[in-house]
Amino acid sequence: MFHLVNLEGNKMDLEEVYLRQIVEQLKLQNKLKEDSNELLKAILDKLGK
Repeated sequence: MFHLVNLEGNKMDLEEVYLRQIVEQLKLQNKLKEDSNELLKAILDKLGK
């Protein structure tokens, strides 16, 4: 019985780690998109002048 409880605890830890990794990846993707948008805007501004 103790093993089952321990395995469930480990499962929750792995799920938490997995979800945190997803959150970090989403934050990184958003940052890259923001940077790309700024770069594209700068390019369009220069082309428009």
